[in-house]
Order: sequence, then structure tokens, then C-alpha cells
Amino acid sequence: MNPSATAWKGMKFRHKARYWAMRALAPIGLADFEPEFYARMNPDIAATGLDPLLHWVVRGRKESRLCSSKQMSAVKDVWQLGGLADQAGKPTVLLVSHEASRTGAPILCLSLARQLQDRFNVVTLLLKDGPLTPHFKKASTRLAVAEGHQGHDLRSVMWSLNAQNFKVDVAIVNCIVSYPVLAYLKHLQVPSLMLIHEYAAYCKPSYMFDHVVQFSGKIVFSAPSTKSNAVDEIGDLPILTQSLVLPQGQCVAEIEPRDSAEAAQEQALIADVLGKGADGTALVVVGAGSVNIRKGVDVFIQCAALMRKKAPDGRFKFVWVGGGYDSEKDLAYSVYLKEQIKRSGLSDSFQFLSEVANIQAVYDRTDVFLLTSRLDPLPNVGIDAICNGLPIFCFQNASGIADILVQEGYADELVAPYLDADAMASQVLAVARTHEQRQALKQRLQHTAHKVFSMERYTQAIGDEAEALLSSRA
Repeated sequence: MNPSATAWKGMKFRHKARYWAMRALAPIGLADFEPEFYARMNPDIAATGLDPLLHWVVRGRKESRLCSSKQMSAVKDVWQLGGLADQAGKPTVLLVSHEASRTGAPILCLSLARQLQDRFNVVTLLLKDGPLTPHFKKASTRLAVAEGHQGHDLRSVMWSLNAQNFKVDVAIVNCIVSYPVLAYLKHLQVPSLMLIHEYAAYCKPSYMFDHVVQFSGKIVFSAPSTKSNAVDEIGDLPILTQSLVLPQGQCVAEIEPRDSAEAAQEQALIADVLGKGADGTALVVVGAGSVNIRKGVDVFIQCAALMRKKAPDGRFKFVWVGGGYDSEKDLAYSVYLKEQIKRSGLSDSFQFLSEVANIQAVYDRTDVFLLTSRLDPLPNVGIDAICNGLPIFCFQNASGIADILVQEGYADELVAPYLDADAMASQVLAVARTHEQRQALKQRLQHTAHKVFSMERYTQAIGDEAEALLSSRA
């Protein structure tokens, strides 16, 4: 193809791209695209010399990048009054949670909201509604929900910050899934502290971490392995290498008020599923979490089968606690777990127990806890197990729990090579052989929990970092 034909083809492509860009922009009410604004809000794109409009058409829209200062106008009545009153003289922190479900990250965010009240006026943004929404509202001066019941479009919510009678001084953004708010905060000149609880290896699409790197004021990782994985996946960038590692403390899950009959029914179910058998001698081995491949339920089953093989005369009760198991509808994972249990000869000693409101009742009946996740930054169930003094077994390089156990001197007893179910089964049988051994380990683990997992210290450190961002902006 001659040069003139190539140039003509390129010009034709650019013309078509601009045409379709304007077609794409029209439905959301924009009369034009602002290349200067796009370049200012996305310096990584400006540095490449790419045509801003072309980039926005090809990738920018999918990556939720802002393209116009006129993109959204403020909406009235977005920010509801919370259960607390503003206190003069205190800075205001915007706390962002990706949802309000009764799961790890939102429960941590709610704990932060409650404990930051002494230093800040706490304003909460929930990207998705859920059962914890009333608790967040009670712990905040104001609250907005961007999706779900009485929710608004995220852009409307963020743009409305400028139209309120309160001013946000700093933001704490919890969880990588909350990344879309970072660009808005940067545009509104609100410094942000990003709390990362995930491994970069499974955070896809990769532009989620691109937003974090580009728009965050500072990053806090929950475990050394999550920080090192981010550096490996994204690069040796100053914002990553200079980030902090702070393990969170134990968070208490909300138990909704229930009638006594319902509570008694759940208690009876837990006692039945985790019972030690007629003679009271069975070793109760528990794993917990949503039923998915990342949590390693299949590895838990494999470890259970190996324990039975290594100790054929032993009595065991294996229980996985968590929602998501459905062997009739989940053809991607659950159906194979059912067959694995049956074909491993575990049908008489293995049970699934769905989510329970009173998880402490499960811990009270557990002898040994297995964290068989393939990758799990710092799960609350792992922290809970250590705080309860339960012998907790996990895999090296698979979780922040493993990082801490190695650091505290439990490597030989409790940490197996990565996904080595045979080694884990041997460790369990060695440690859990007698009640006396488990009791001695329990005392050591509870001492470690007091030393490492302090929610007060964690909140103090997070508050200090937020105030440091405020000072640097000033």
C-alpha cells in the first residue's frame, strides 16, 4: 500500500471514530468533548501523546474516565442526614464502601466509621445498598447510596458534594472495587487514602489499579504479600513502594434483632451440624467463606480426605460455613464439589452450613480452622479464628494470615507450602492430636491476636494518615 493510501485510511479511521464518539456522547446529554479536561484528569494519557477523544472512545468510557466538566450536574436530596450531628472544629472525612453487605470489607468500613467519630465528622458513601445501610447511617452525619434502594447515579452523587452545606476535607476509600470515586475526588481536590485488601493478580480489568495509582493520595495495604504483589504486577512505582502495610483489627459483624424462636432455631442447627457425634470425640474441622474457587473449598475437601486417609481410626466432622453452594444450579463449581465429596468417601462426615447470623456460635464449637484459600489478603474469618485461639492452618504465599503466622513464629506448625494439602493434613493431625496441645496453642494465638489485631491501633493509624493528607494539601 502506498503512503498516500495509508494516510487516507488513517484519516478515514479518525473521522469515523470522531463521528461515533459524538454519537456515543449524545445520549448522555453532552454537546462536546473537552480534550483539555480529559488530559488534565488523565495525565497518563496526556503523557502518551494519544488523541484524547480517540482514547476515550476506545478505552476511556469502559474505564469510567471523566471526559467533561459538564458531565453531571448536582442532584438535590442525595445526601441524607445521618444519626450524628456535625461538630464544629472537626474536619470532615468521606468514607466510601463498595457495598453494605454483611461481609468483610463493609464490616471493616463500618467499624472505621464508628471509631473515627472522635476525630472527624464522618460522611458515608455506599456504592451499593445492603443490610448494613441503617447501621452506616446511624454512624454518620450524612449518607448517600449510589445504587439500590433510593440510590442515585454515582456521578450525580459526587457532583452533589459541591452543592451541599458541608465540605469534605479528606476521603478514605475502602476496597479496590470502589475505584470509580477516585477520579471525582481528584477533580474536586479532595485528597484520598486508598485501603487495598486485594491482590493485584486477580483485580481485573487492570485499569482498576491504574486508577488507584493515578488518583490516590496514599495507599494502605492490609498485608505484606498484597503490597509485594501490586509491585510485581504494576511496577516499582513510588506510590506503591512508599505505601503502608497495616493489618486491620477484629471487626464484630452486625447481628440483626431476631425473635427468640429464630435465634434458637439457628443455634440448634449449628449444634447439630458441628456436633461431635454420639460419643463426643469427633474433631470438628471448619472452613469458611463464600463458596468459590478462590476460597479453595475443593482444597479443603482434599485436605479432609487426606486426614481420613492418614488417621483411618480418627473421628472427624468437616464443615464448610458460607453461602453459595448449590449443586443443582451452580454448574461451574458446586456440582464438582458434590462429586468430590462423594468420590472421596466423605459423605458421612462432611456438611455445608450456609451463612449464619451468629458466627461466634460456630467458633465456639470449632476445634480446628482451615484457611485453604488460593489467594485471600486478610480475611475476617482468619482474624476471628486467631482471636478465638483456634489452631488455624493456611498456605504460604496465599494470604496475609500466612504472612503474620510466619512473622510470629508459627511457620512449622501452621503454615504449609502453597496448596500442599498433604502437608496441611499432616500439620493438623500433629497439632490437634490432643486437647492439651490445642489449649496450649490457643493461649499463644490469643497473645498474638492481642499483639497484632487491634482495631483501636488500626483506626488510630488510618486517622493519622488521613490527617497527614490534609496537612500536605494545606
